[in-house]
Amino acid sequence: MAAIWTDLFESMLVPGCCQLRWAGDGPGIGRDARIAYSGMLGRYMARAHLTEHAGIRVLVPLDVAKRSFEGSPYQIRKPPHDRGHEADWIGLDGHGLVIVEAKGSYDPRIGAWHGPRSVPQCLDIAIEQARRTRVFSRRRGSSREVPAKRWAIASRWGTEDKPALLPTLVAWDCGVSRLNRQVHRELEELLLRADLGGVMEGLGHSKALEPRTGMPLPEVLGSGYRLRIGDLLIEPGFASVLGPLGVRPLRSNDDLRLVRQALEDDIGVAIASLSERYLSTVVERGEWLGAGRIRAEQEVGSSTVDSEEHDVAAPSVARAGLTVAWPRGAGVAIQLER
Repeated sequence: MAAIWTDLFESMLVPGCCQLRWAGDGPGIGRDARIAYSGMLGRYMARAHLTEHAGIRVLVPLDVAKRSFEGSPYQIRKPPHDRGHEADWIGLDGHGLVIVEAKGSYDPRIGAWHGPRSVPQCLDIAIEQARRTRVFSRRRGSSREVPAKRWAIASRWGTEDKPALLPTLVAWDCGVSRLNRQVHRELEELLLRADLGGVMEGLGHSKALEPRTGMPLPEVLGSGYRLRIGDLLIEPGFASVLGPLGVRPLRSNDDLRLVRQALEDDIGVAIASLSERYLSTVVERGEWLGAGRIRAEQEVGSSTVDSEEHDVAAPSVARAGLTVAWPRGAGVAIQLER
């Protein structure tokens, strides 16, 4: 439902405004709807801040992380008899473990968002959740807590009706996580596999993962062919089209004909592809490849990355092995090439 959601959120914003401001007095009817939208989008804002500005490499939802730790020496739990909620994500930065809780708020107060002495109540709640979430390592019959850096982030969007209410993001962090190489490598392998498994599932390619090891099978689009969208050439990978009718994996030229038909009918779609080479490198080596490294790899062989340098009919973005393009109009060529 990617196109529906993006169109919905765009329609809620003040047109032409460079700030994140709701149109009118906010989305939906009533306070509950505004709180719900702000809470959901606050998590996206937190992820963007942490990955772009705080050096966090991977963030896995807590429930997914718990499942990925099954059968390993690691376990996530909170203090006994504590019934409070846990954090949103477990992840890694360049040094070690991170635990993150994010909040979004529709809070009309101004003073509470000026920090550092005055902070919104939702940030205090987020701090409590991050602090009560703990990761333990059990070895040789004893259990020890794994040191972690904790983050709590709260964001508030502005509204058109209240121009003095500035869009604000407040970030709190505590602790320094420096793990030894073995522990960091073990956690990296577990969390990266879980993260990429979620991407594959979101693209509709979960059946391409072999159940026993989680290794991808060699069933990628074109089997050695590259996907060309306008002037954008994407290396072989697991590709899907995302549109108003959901997500459809692209496995053959027949699927590409459906994409061409959608463009002719002026239906907005996006095409996403996870690099087979990136996925196999991460899974086999247990190594995280940053945006800079994968960018260099993708430029080899005339593969393209940045939309500003290529056909404006297919703007695109690439990060950590995942390329997303937005073809525009029936005239955009979509085909397979060797």
